[in-house]
Amino acid sequence: MPQSFLILSLQDISVNIILCEPVCDLFTLYFPERLYCAIMTARRSPSGQPQHQSIMYRKRVSKLSADKANHNDESLFQGNFLHMRQRGRWEYVHRMNISGIVVIVAVTDQQELVLTEQFRLPVDSNVIELPAGLAGDIEGQEHEPLSEAAKRELLEETGYEAANMEFLTEGPPSPGMTSEIVTFFLATGLKRVHEGGGDHTEDIITHTVPLAEIHQWLEDVQKRGVLLDPKTYAGVYFALKAIS
Repeated sequence: MPQSFLILSLQDISVNIILCEPVCDLFTLYFPERLYCAIMTARRSPSGQPQHQSIMYRKRVSKLSADKANHNDESLFQGNFLHMRQRGRWEYVHRMNISGIVVIVAVTDQQELVLTEQFRLPVDSNVIELPAGLAGDIEGQEHEPLSEAAKRELLEETGYEAANMEFLTEGPPSPGMTSEIVTFFLATGLKRVHEGGGDHTEDIITHTVPLAEIHQWLEDVQKRGVLLDPKTYAGVYFALKAIS
């Protein structure tokens, strides 16, 4: 039977939880400047070895709690989606109206990695990336589980439907500039059900690259002047680990 635990990590406090028997795994959560709730689930196989750990659900406790966690921050600018804040001399950006950000490492049965390519205005260039998107940003789905958001974004951007979505890891992609935390999922059991391309505001190209050729392929696209999101290399690591 899976053991579930509600873990509350307070502002600027690292919370260490040793899960009780029969799980006995150590989780350390550190979410500075934020107040999160997380439900951690761990399972053991019949041999007694851990099969996987996954964050089943995470969200801001409430807007009031989030405001208290940032009571020392000065608001510099607030747009429709981003809030620029300052604490002391440090300026940073907070993304509003979401519960998380998901990044998907999608591996086909043919051992191919699914990547996306799209024009990114801030860098004025096409960028090769892992499929990714926001959770909790759709009205009526504010408490959408991250794993469901990952399935939705993968299908929307690439046309691939995933039978399995497994938590891999999470962390800050640019901790000096933004408060964002991204969560990586491994998607397997893929089935192509449409062409993808994103929503009406996007024009996404899907690439399926054999993992045996992935390093050369990534070098070649950069030689053509296409930018590469470094998170893609994290995806390659997890993809190769998954098929090994």
